[in-house]
Amino acid sequence: MEYWEKLIFNSLSPTEFFFVSLWVVLFLVYALILFRALKTAGYTSQSDIQTTKQTSAKISILIPARNEEEHLKKCLEAILNQHDIHLIEEVLVLNDHSTDNTKKIVENLQNPLIRCLSLPDSITGKKAAITYGVKQSKASVIALTDADCIPEKNWIKTISNQYTNSSTLIFTTGPVCIQNPKNVLERFQSLDFMANMAMTAWGIRHKLFYLANGANMSFRKTSFDEVGGYEGNNHIASGDDVFLVKIMAGLKNKTVMFLNDSHAVVATTPQKTWSELWEQRKRWATKSKVYASGILWSFQALVFILAAGIMVFLLYSMIFKNPVIQISLYLLISKAVVDYCFLSGLSKKWNLRCALTYFPLSFITYQIYIIMMGLMALFPSSYSWKGRKQQ
Repeated sequence: MEYWEKLIFNSLSPTEFFFVSLWVVLFLVYALILFRALKTAGYTSQSDIQTTKQTSAKISILIPARNEEEHLKKCLEAILNQHDIHLIEEVLVLNDHSTDNTKKIVENLQNPLIRCLSLPDSITGKKAAITYGVKQSKASVIALTDADCIPEKNWIKTISNQYTNSSTLIFTTGPVCIQNPKNVLERFQSLDFMANMAMTAWGIRHKLFYLANGANMSFRKTSFDEVGGYEGNNHIASGDDVFLVKIMAGLKNKTVMFLNDSHAVVATTPQKTWSELWEQRKRWATKSKVYASGILWSFQALVFILAAGIMVFLLYSMIFKNPVIQISLYLLISKAVVDYCFLSGLSKKWNLRCALTYFPLSFITYQIYIIMMGLMALFPSSYSWKGRKQQ
């Protein structure tokens, strides 16, 4: 006890004590939020994959694709291997002016269930591709995934049963994980995805804020038309998922759901290099100012302040040779313990324990990553994606 009294009360100036105390209070709020999000991740949506007496809702699957010859065939094969393929009305590959063999891959499959729709010269981008695909689709329910994704075999059955059993349901999103993470970069992405999915589930479950992932998303066609699709945010290249869920959540007497179910998981391909990951996250950051609600902004600010606070404390103590360095290390360790418990709990629930292999290195990387992403959200810049320069 004497050690802590000497360290905290005798070694810190009033200003230093104030900022350390503020960090501790914010950290306790952060830990409470993670605990509640982890608890929500244990909630299972009632997907009921058993056969129902009602006529099951049929699904049109849309896959926006631009230069995806490396992954598209595996994605389509996974869809054709769905356990209840009779629930699939059609699979529309939306070819966004690819310069590789994307179109030829679809044609070579020679499957009547799959069609490749090439976008007209006048439209480009994922939002335009989805809008074009929705207009061409036949089913009343649309499911979206990306060309580099592998859906779990009961993915379509799970989505179909939700719409069959709920007349008010108009939108779903679900878990997205990294395919077979192996190295530090891929496991870092896996942990990041797990945390994002948990917060998405928590926000939707308690109607606090609405997020989604375009790799695992579905909606009613009539609701898409009712909200005008992506009208009002077409000028932002990214955000085909979060803008849509937010506006649909605003419809009265309608339901938006996170499919917190192992049958609804979609695995996505990780970014192969740190530079590719950086470009992807820059793209994500460009939309955050527009879609984030007050609660979501507050949580994002909280995470940023905690990460930045530790770094500031460490730099401050190194420059002035201040005992704050000891407190900074204790704060860093405390946050690492809470983050590990949170991610460990998620990995057990979603059977992704291998992602924690490089946790210490991923944790340090994540603190830097959070600060950079926060600055990128505040001061967005141009980025390159799919061979295109975007603002």
